[in-house]
Amino acid sequence: MEIFDKTTAILVAITGLIGTAATYFSNNITAILTILGVIVGSTMTYKVHSKIQQRTWERERTIRNIETIYNHLYDESILIENVLNEIDNMSYQNPVPTEEWNKIENSHLHFMIDDKELKKELGDFYVLIGFFNESRVGIWRLALEILEKRGKEVYNVNIKNIFYTYNGNDQNAPSILNCILCKKHPKDVMFGDEGKIVIRIEYMIKYTNPIQYLNYDSSEGLQKFDKLWETIMVDVANNKKLQDIDTQKLRIRNMNLAIREKLVKKIEQREKL
Repeated sequence: MEIFDKTTAILVAITGLIGTAATYFSNNITAILTILGVIVGSTMTYKVHSKIQQRTWERERTIRNIETIYNHLYDESILIENVLNEIDNMSYQNPVPTEEWNKIENSHLHFMIDDKELKKELGDFYVLIGFFNESRVGIWRLALEILEKRGKEVYNVNIKNIFYTYNGNDQNAPSILNCILCKKHPKDVMFGDEGKIVIRIEYMIKYTNPIQYLNYDSSEGLQKFDKLWETIMVDVANNKKLQDIDTQKLRIRNMNLAIREKLVKKIEQREKL
């Protein structure tokens, strides 16, 4: 009986609390809804402002990256292509440019490139250019060694240079070393007025003697040079270092085109902002 009375008392107390709570909430439902409305409204406003702020930051970052990174790398990509074309057209004077990438790396701007794949491609690309420029340092010596060796076998003199000319005028003769490196016969890249072809051999009997010349203008003399050229081209084709340089140049050209396409897409993002 005592237990029953205690249980009844507890049930009565709980019922009272529920009734009190129901009365409280029913009397204050408007206040509660108002508070909930303020909370929901504030949350939505915060989210909207956060999205707007995030878009603003992303837009500013995109524009900054375009102006400080991608525009400059695109311009350098064009310069790289021009230098490669100069090399193809027998001009080895200028190294392949890397100035813009060097500036970006030195100022740590490369950390702003959020495209990890593009960042890696750029890093590998400019490392390859560095190797290529280093390889080209002694490239003239390679061509000269081939010319001296094969020239002496054909003409039996210590050859210093060969001029493939019109009328014996050295001024219209292309660089024989450039021709060797670019694998182009001098007759295919001659410039100036046409005339009789004369091959002038520049040689020295001893290093202390003055330079002397041999001139060949007969059909036999031209054929003799053509046979020399064939031998030189075989040596060039079999020279491992020259092969590596040609391979590097081709890789640089292909990578440059692929990277430029990605840079264009990055720059075009400005139009979508």
